[in-house]
Amino acid sequence: MRRRLAIGLLLSGHLHLLAGCLSYDGRGLPVSVELGIPDEETGLGFVPLMEGDEIPLETFGQGGTHATVAVRCKGFGDRAFVQVFVENLETGAVVMTIPYSSPPLLLCREELGGETCDLLPVHVLTGGLAAPEEKDGLAVRVTAVVENEEGWVSQGSVEGVLRMQ
Repeated sequence: MRRRLAIGLLLSGHLHLLAGCLSYDGRGLPVSVELGIPDEETGLGFVPLMEGDEIPLETFGQGGTHATVAVRCKGFGDRAFVQVFVENLETGAVVMTIPYSSPPLLLCREELGGETCDLLPVHVLTGGLAAPEEKDGLAVRVTAVVENEEGWVSQGSVEGVLRMQ
């Protein structure tokens, strides 16, 4: 239910309504979501994205161009639904990942206390975001909405620039 709410709020331009008001778990402890990209060395390390950073665009053997990001979840446990949206800041066009039918296993970081878990890499198909020749250098907002089976939900966003690798 909440995943449909998040999708509806994003598509109506009101995703900011989720920020703050639903960012605590059932025990009153904070949960958070951070966006990044996979590290270049192994693809399993998390590199935080800052406002204005480049977001890699990649193509694969079966075709299509994908924005590649990573999502860091704190306080959700080792499984959570993760939905990633990419919005063209010029036109308002939005693309998103396919919703999961069950929460995927996240990569939890013992060195960060075990409550910090990552989903990476996350590939968001960019068809419909802009014409192919306009994607390299395109200003976008990437938003991740995370919800676990207990109903704890939070979101994180960052603006950046798509860059072909």
